[in-house]
Amino acid sequence: MNTFVRKFISCLASVLLGNLAYAQNTEPVGKQTVATFESSFVGSYRQGSVDVLSELVLFKDNTFCYSVTAGALDQMMTGRWAALRAAKESADLRGIYLTEIRPPNATTYPVVGSYLKRANSKIEIVFDGRSLSEAYSPVFAVSNSEVMPATFKPLFSDNMGSWAESYFYPQIQADQAKYLYIGDMPVDANGRPQKLQVVQYKLDSKFDTYRIYFDMAAARPALNLTAKFSDGVLVVDGQRWGVKRVQPQKWMDEAKAACADASGSGSSSASASNPDSHSERTKQALLNLVAPLKTYQLDKKAMVGQAFFDKSYDSNKYGYDSDEEVAKQEKAALTASFGAAMAESSGETGKLDQFLKLTKEIVKTNLRMKQHALQLTDSYAQLINTMSGRGDFKVSTKVFFYFVHEILPAVTANMDTLGSDNKEQAQYRISVIASQSLTAAIATKNTAMSQMVFDKVLTPKFDITTHKNATLIYNLACFYALNHKKTEMLEAVKQARKRGKPVKQFMDDTDFKDYLKDADFLTALK
Repeated sequence: MNTFVRKFISCLASVLLGNLAYAQNTEPVGKQTVATFESSFVGSYRQGSVDVLSELVLFKDNTFCYSVTAGALDQMMTGRWAALRAAKESADLRGIYLTEIRPPNATTYPVVGSYLKRANSKIEIVFDGRSLSEAYSPVFAVSNSEVMPATFKPLFSDNMGSWAESYFYPQIQADQAKYLYIGDMPVDANGRPQKLQVVQYKLDSKFDTYRIYFDMAAARPALNLTAKFSDGVLVVDGQRWGVKRVQPQKWMDEAKAACADASGSGSSSASASNPDSHSERTKQALLNLVAPLKTYQLDKKAMVGQAFFDKSYDSNKYGYDSDEEVAKQEKAALTASFGAAMAESSGETGKLDQFLKLTKEIVKTNLRMKQHALQLTDSYAQLINTMSGRGDFKVSTKVFFYFVHEILPAVTANMDTLGSDNKEQAQYRISVIASQSLTAAIATKNTAMSQMVFDKVLTPKFDITTHKNATLIYNLACFYALNHKKTEMLEAVKQARKRGKPVKQFMDDTDFKDYLKDADFLTALK
């Protein structure tokens, strides 16, 4: 941070955000009811110059919104306000006081987790260069236990020059990174370093990537102001503001909603320094904020060693894996595991179990189903077909139920993200799974399995008149024939014939032995 910006922010904080004493040497406004007195303040007020614009909105529910815009600095604060009495239990009201209320998870260094499920199972920590360039001498450390490290290295050297958007800490094994520590060494009004302040975070097993930001809004002192009217002008901690603007109720409602949205996501999150703070991606990131555990005050001698990053840092040397790169690794792992399961001898399921576990882990995050839906449905269809084909119905039944319970819900939930062609292919492969599983259910007389095919795989939305999988429709005809559901069987026979199934196949299949001389059946075959 350059010297001019530091001085400007320090000056701005002292003028606007100082923790000043309550108003003194003011005359009481007289005995009034608190409600009447406070209602006279409700409205909006502005103060500004060429470089700084501030607006204060006091709402009738005794909440306020305070915004400051000064060049690149754009902050919004919320809190509560109330009448200020001349003395405790006194009826004389001398003005109002305003106290900022911050979210309970407000922290100077927000840590946002995400899950990419890397093939190497390592943890990656990424530092946001844009926001951290404004921090005061940040320090960092990781540890594999709750015991705090004795020393902390500076994150950046003093001569960074230009800043990269992201700085990547080398990937580390998960068991070596149970806790991370991030903090800084603030300076006093004379620029002298004070104690090192470090915040501890416990890394969550549901994340494997962490991005660390600096939140300038959380770093400043909390807002604590007093205000009164003087000659019709609002005076806030000695600074004259404009006259009250009485706004329409709709304007006040919209201002309150906008302020709640902005401050709720800005004062304690990455969005304070993130221009995409209102994007869907950032809204999701807010749900992944890692809560700070403890804050430590340490002697400044605890900061030692060479900085992690300096001006020679090459952003291309390190870089977190993109979804596409991780998806490629997962596809390769799926292919290898599927091949091993298919090659396994009859009666053995060790490799198959590994494959099932891998597919469950992949769909667990629900991040890359767009890339994996076709491969997953195709793999399960081939497994069920192969196991049933060699008479290993116990295994094919196991695979079917695993698919229905662990894989199908994720595939179905993401179906609309696949694109029209891939969606059609995925739906067809699911119909293959239904067809082969129905065959296994018929062979083993497994009524629970056949019912699951209808309820969960085909679902009540299934339309036999428009479906394209001729083999599935033929197997449905077999199922209906064996269960003496003649009406459904005849419709399935008609639809299977329309899709090219030959008459001879029906006449030679013992599933239809009870209907070989049935006039309706013979008519349906024509």
